[in-house]
Amino acid sequence: MKAKPSKLRLKEFELLESQFKFIIPKEEVIEDIHELFESYPIDINFNNGALDNGLIQVDCFIKINSGKKPLSGYYMAASAIGVFEIVDAEKMSDENFRNLRYYSTLNMMINNLRNIIFQQSNLGPMGGYLLSPIDVLDLFEKKNKQIQKDKKAKTK
Repeated sequence: MKAKPSKLRLKEFELLESQFKFIIPKEEVIEDIHELFESYPIDINFNNGALDNGLIQVDCFIKINSGKKPLSGYYMAASAIGVFEIVDAEKMSDENFRNLRYYSTLNMMINNLRNIIFQQSNLGPMGGYLLSPIDVLDLFEKKNKQIQKDKKAKTK
């Protein structure tokens, strides 16, 4: 079937930082690398803002297996900025516009960074790490809670 292009366009994508580190395992043999990869903590931070010319800028930073005591295998981090345009935004419903503006832009950023993380880890001794699907709605809920918490802290 013929695909219909989205009204959302990625105008620019700029990789700002990419880190990869191999953490030598303490055990000689890792029984299940995929199980190890699934146990890695994933930290995602993002900002979504409007630019003067009607474009949308999304900053996204992903850290995998970071912290004071990372697990064996890989530590990875990547951050990027994306600039998006929504074609004919004035002709769409508010709900469709919000979905594209917030959820779709963040999904696209995560997907682009997922590919970068996979490519950099694919040359590593344990093979490629593929970032699991991310619940973007949960990320937005956590982001909103953090914003409210920060606002309360500033008013005290």
